Amino acid sequence: MLATKTINSLRWYKIIPVLFSLPLLVLLTGCPYESRNPLSLPAEAKIDNKLIGKWKLEDKEKGDAGLVTISRFNNTELLIILEEDGKKEQEMMRGFVTSIAGEKFLNLQDIKGGYEARRWTFARYTTGDCILTYRILNDSIAPSGADHDLSSGQLYELIKKNLGNTHIYDGETTLACVGK
Repeated sequence: MLATKTINSLRWYKIIPVLFSLPLLVLLTGCPYESRNPLSLPAEAKIDNKLIGKWKLEDKEKGDAGLVTISRFNNTELLIILEEDGKKEQEMMRGFVTSIAGEKFLNLQDIKGGYEARRWTFARYTTGDCILTYRILNDSIAPSGADHDLSSGQLYELIKKNLGNTHIYDGETTLACVGK
């Protein structure tokens, strides 16, 4: 599973179970959904300044800890750097925000590998009071469970139709801000 590779390589489920799993949380229903297409065009996105900064994950129960740094990549996209405690290698992703019926989703793509091989994963998130909370979209969203060829518009509408369905997301992860 490319999404699992992307998420595991980013350590979202261990660092932030992704953003983001990006990959490090207890999966309740399945693997992260991976798509060849983002939910919208990056060029049309707006930066959510509440995401910019450093975010700390500490899951004492699982023994996971790490730091996520989110900065501007350009005028519409973010650069997300994941550093898992005790590991030398950093993982990097690009991301941008898509709003669906007032809810915010991060479109996330690992920077490693050839462009055509990279897949998108998605995280529904909220911010407030120095807290970033997110849930990764899992593969139960797709009609066949493995249909990763949906267009951006089809996927957008499918998520919009299922916004209230908690089963399409993995467990919630909360990060605390540690600086800008």
